[in-house]
Amino acid sequence: MINASVVCSLLTEKFSQSTGSRKISLQSPSAREEEVTNHLAELLNTIINCHEFTVESEISLDYISDDLTEDEIDQYAVSEDSELDPDFNDTDNDDSDDLLQKFSLDYMKKVIEYYDERNPLTGKRRWSWKGVKRRFKRVTHSSYISRFRAYIEKRGTRTQKWENINNYVYHKFEQARESNLPVITTKQVTSKEEVQHSADEFVSTVRNLLPKYNPDYVINTDQSGIQLEFYSTRTLSFKGERSTAINVRSKNATTHSFTVQPCVSLSGKLVGPLFLCLKEPAGYLSENVRGRLFKAPNIVVSCSKSGKLTTDLVKFWRDNVLLPSIASHHTLLISDCWPGQSNITGIYDNINKLYRLELPKHTTTQIQPLDLFYNNQHKYIARRMFDRVLLDGVDINLSERNSI
Repeated sequence: MINASVVCSLLTEKFSQSTGSRKISLQSPSAREEEVTNHLAELLNTIINCHEFTVESEISLDYISDDLTEDEIDQYAVSEDSELDPDFNDTDNDDSDDLLQKFSLDYMKKVIEYYDERNPLTGKRRWSWKGVKRRFKRVTHSSYISRFRAYIEKRGTRTQKWENINNYVYHKFEQARESNLPVITTKQVTSKEEVQHSADEFVSTVRNLLPKYNPDYVINTDQSGIQLEFYSTRTLSFKGERSTAINVRSKNATTHSFTVQPCVSLSGKLVGPLFLCLKEPAGYLSENVRGRLFKAPNIVVSCSKSGKLTTDLVKFWRDNVLLPSIASHHTLLISDCWPGQSNITGIYDNINKLYRLELPKHTTTQIQPLDLFYNNQHKYIARRMFDRVLLDGVDINLSERNSI
């Protein structure tokens, strides 16, 4: 039980010890002091005798003037958020993945649309930050607005984009499975009828031109790649063996090649020396290598990093093989449509008495003489040589420069 006299004595002692207190006379109190004393006495008696308490809450309606700018409204929303939430930190950025788990892209768009809604009469933003918070209770911080805008401009977060891609690919996969479509990695859409028609037209054109030329100077030239080292893909193995290994001199040589470019005439003769393009890592033959290189009168040697021809090497072939072989004779040259030697390059423009015909695309296996009757001989002879060296155990490396 609370004793009112004890409380009054404690209050008297407390106020008498406080700074600024002064000596007072209790014999002549003023009217105002008596009024305050009576009021405090009633209040103290009420507190002592009260056994129940009532909590009252007050709801206020805040009004933001239309004269405020949008920046002032945003500033008001941020400051108000700070006052209402003591743990609020405007610089605290949630992790993107956490934010993604809370809000979808559609939800973000709804929030921004609601936040940006305008009053058609005043042109001002219709909803205050408090109104946005009441409408979307999951959006607790005003900083989410700017982050939502950034995500919407980027059409979602990176995780959402990956998810959309995965969903799209899976949807296309299901469509293909339902349609029983075959899987095709590369497809060349070419009509067989069109190819055959272009081949027939080319043969007809050549036949009309043949009476104008000596058969020795109707020439076909073509490039052919030959593997540096041939090896057999068939061998003996124990029954049930999971993996069978074979022995080669150089693994690198089995995956790279050099190029030969022969020329044959309509009369069935080889024209000029054989052009040989070696594979050299440096892209050129040093003087030291040239000095040790085997020199054959029927071969002209050059090189490239890949072992394949380039436009510059075709010009080298023109100057060192073709021109010395045809001299000043009227010549009909037939070659394929490889871009490195096409008419656009101008390689043959200034050669007097030379007329070049270009084989149509996709017809070389049908009408090019070298492809049909000659090039396979080079590869066949090279493979037979590798087989003989392997069977006889001859200690020679056929992929070396002087062995090619």
